[in-house]
Amino acid sequence: MYSANATRGKAPRPTLIDHRITNPKTLEAAKRIRVLLLDSDGVLNTGQVIEGIEGKPRLRNFVDGQGVSWLRAHGIRVAILTNESGKSSNPAAQIVEKWNGLPSCMNGNWEPVKFFTDVGREEKVAAAEDWIKELGVSWAECAHMGDDVSDYDLLLKVGLPACPAQAEFFIKKICTFHAERTGGNGAIRDLCNLILEAQNADIRDLAIK
Repeated sequence: MYSANATRGKAPRPTLIDHRITNPKTLEAAKRIRVLLLDSDGVLNTGQVIEGIEGKPRLRNFVDGQGVSWLRAHGIRVAILTNESGKSSNPAAQIVEKWNGLPSCMNGNWEPVKFFTDVGREEKVAAAEDWIKELGVSWAECAHMGDDVSDYDLLLKVGLPACPAQAEFFIKKICTFHAERTGGNGAIRDLCNLILEAQNADIRDLAIK
């Protein structure tokens, strides 16, 4: 059977971002990223709450989880930090549990996603700082995506501060990467695509299971 690949070789690596509208300094910062820190409400999910249903479910998009999986397969560590605690943190906890239950994590090929609860604005910085010290990672090697005041201090610390499209104005002012999509609906994927593109990762070669 005729195969185009057999005669032409492997197709070019998929381009994940539009280089024409990407700031070169942002792309350079993304090259150094070894840790991705994520807020929960408004980033991991849409920030909308379904009232009247036990547990108050949140909405999120599959494409964000796909991007996180590619980063993990690429060797980048991921953490979710939320101000929520107790039952209020259950929606995020369930996502982390699902991600850490994937075969690639269970068999040791991927590192688990770290989960911090009950961490407000200053506590987020302290929790993240303790963790990245354990990993031997500097702030310059961290990216954080946040959308509101609880993320402000942490965004000022990291090498790549990022926000979803619906982030508050004062958050957008301090971020060097603005996702085209909103939180819970592709914003995380936009940031993952930037990091993977900057680091010349070929998503076809990243095992996702």
